[in-house]
Amino acid sequence: MTRWLAAALALLMMLVGASPAGAQGFTAEQLVLMKLFGTDPISSDMFAPGFLAQVSMDQILEVFNRTRATVGAPVSIEKSGPNTYVVHTAAYEVPVDIGLDRNGRIAALLIHPGSPTFASIDDVIAAINGLKGKVSYLVTRDRSVLYAQGQAAPIAVASAFKLAVLAVVADEIGAGRFGWDTVVHLKAGEVSLPTGEIQNFPPGSPLTVHTLAAFMVSQSDNTATDVLIDLVGRDKVAAKLGTDFALKTTEFFKLKADPALRLRFGSADTAGRLKAAGEMDALPLPNAADVAAPLDAGIEWYAPPARLCSLIAEVAGLDVFEINPGVARKADWSRIAFKGGSEVGVASLNTDLTDKAGHHYCVSLTQNDSQVLDEARFTALYTALIDKLAGK
Repeated sequence: MTRWLAAALALLMMLVGASPAGAQGFTAEQLVLMKLFGTDPISSDMFAPGFLAQVSMDQILEVFNRTRATVGAPVSIEKSGPNTYVVHTAAYEVPVDIGLDRNGRIAALLIHPGSPTFASIDDVIAAINGLKGKVSYLVTRDRSVLYAQGQAAPIAVASAFKLAVLAVVADEIGAGRFGWDTVVHLKAGEVSLPTGEIQNFPPGSPLTVHTLAAFMVSQSDNTATDVLIDLVGRDKVAAKLGTDFALKTTEFFKLKADPALRLRFGSADTAGRLKAAGEMDALPLPNAADVAAPLDAGIEWYAPPARLCSLIAEVAGLDVFEINPGVARKADWSRIAFKGGSEVGVASLNTDLTDKAGHHYCVSLTQNDSQVLDEARFTALYTALIDKLAGK
């Protein structure tokens, strides 16, 4: 249920001033990136004071130590646009946005997910098939299947289920039952654990349906999700998912923290689960540290890749998807709709794409395992898959 991070850490600030000219045929940005991704020590004097006020050196070193170990040393650094570069290593491509101040110090930095270098999309699929645990995927172009594995079999998808919530909200608005500008007041019992921001709002806060949907999609906000489930009804969400029961996120966390309740819930029928959900209303939210157990069968949200592609296609035109495009590069596509999900042992990434020629794609990839996943590898392969579809 943690928010799916497209990169290990996004280091982003406002661009301050203009960078000085580079030397020896390289821009100043290229020289700085060579040092960041290379083997030289990274020091605080490389960063503007305003940047360090927002991001600590410990965070910076953690990110680059991990990045260097994953992608390897830079072979070349290509300028791809104003303040944008692609760092090429022997096995990876890493897009980076960077801005320097007038003293040549880093004032803005955003590291995008790196994608492994593959000769063909078939090579990417082969690498995906090598992921551990259960792996399902569906890649379509203009509704024709290009690649698929387990496309019709339900699999745990974590926060990707929120596509079903959004689809029901859109249906209800289309039926005239309420509008995007309808105001809903936050109830104390709807406050969930992060990810998100709405859990920090005081009970009674007035929130529009659009605001709740935007937080749910762009930040995978759990509290916003539960408010919307209460608004539309869990039965309608379950029907969209193609299941007989849809958990609220508060219920998910309470079940993860209570083995006895989890066992009883997991073996119950729909009526028993509804009864257990009513009992959970009286339970306090657990601590975040108590919900970090790996995937439990039945204590999740399940949907096959085909259902996820259908759901995201249904809502892809909504403006709430303009906030967070996921790993797809905006320059490559005319429209992007993205929703991911993750918890310990679950990762799911789903993107609806329209290219500049008008062709429509869906790319859905989900991995389940009883152990902690290598989310960096999972995300890198998904990024490579989308890049290959874009002709990279």
